[in-house]
Parts: sequence; C-alpha cells; structure tokens
Amino acid sequence: MSDERVLIAGAGPVGLVAAAHLARAGVPVTVFEQGAALSEESRASTFHPPTLDMLHALGAAKPLLAQGLKAPTFQYRTKKQGLLAEFDFAAIADATQHPYRVQCEQSKLTRILYEQMRGHPQFEIVFGAAVKAVSQDGARLDWLCAPLALPAPMSPGSGRNLLTAPRMSEVNPGNIP
Repeated sequence: MSDERVLIAGAGPVGLVAAAHLARAGVPVTVFEQGAALSEESRASTFHPPTLDMLHALGAAKPLLAQGLKAPTFQYRTKKQGLLAEFDFAAIADATQHPYRVQCEQSKLTRILYEQMRGHPQFEIVFGAAVKAVSQDGARLDWLCAPLALPAPMSPGSGRNLLTAPRMSEVNPGNIP
C-alpha cells in the first residue's frame, strides 16, 4: 500500500462514488468497510436527475437503470385531497441526460460500483476494518481501524495532497475507545 492515498471510511454509495471518481483520476484510494461484505441494507432508494448524470459519467447509470424503476413524473398527494401537484421531468430534459427519477435500492449501486472498480490499479477495499479514530500530527494522519492499524503520511504541497479525513462525528464516535 502506497504512503500517499485517499482513505475513505465506508463502502456505501458515497464512499464508493468518491473512490471511483478519485481512482479513475489516477489518485490511489483505500476504502475501509467495517462489514465483511458490502451492505445489503438500503437507506434510500431514489436517484434524482443530477445524481444519474454523475453516475452516467462513471458508467454506473445504465446498469442501475436496468435494475430500477424509471419515474418520469413526481406527484404530491394526500389521502384526503388526492393529487395536489405533479412535476413532469420532461420539463428539464434540456438540462439533464436523465429527465426522470429512478427507484432502486442503494445496495444495488454499491455492487455496480464495486464490480466496476475491482482490479482497478488505484482502488483498494479492506473489508472488516471499522474506522475507530482519526488523528493528525503535522503532516501525518493516523487512522485506527479494527482489526487493522494503518498510518498514512501525506506530503504537504506535493500536489497530490488529497488525503482527507472525515470529521470525528462521521467516524461513529460511539465506537471510539
């Protein structure tokens, strides 16, 4: 593992999208996932037009569409009054490649991205490694993972200083010793 890498806590949709963008730009990335495999739990299931445009650039929109349901309109309804308003995404077709929303579990997106990135020379994922703490001392950033402890030095001003750490609240402070 190289000394200069972007370290990402969590192999959810945000972590893997960030990793895919960075790795494809030539930036080495290591993703730490506390689970033994990708989660099958979905916390959301709607992908909006700008997100689909971004996923298209990663080559992930088409396989996601194949597994989801396309919704060309959005409606506001109540039990009492029924339909209150409807937005037809065709109205923004000139501003997006995807004038619709897609209903699809996020876990399907993470699998699509993982399959695309497996074997990429700039991408690495470590399963079973929960980020427990992050600290920085000058140019050195240390991540404490269980069962893995990885120091990741960075070189300020090197032009490749893309190493960023999440705020402690994003690390799950309940697990910090």
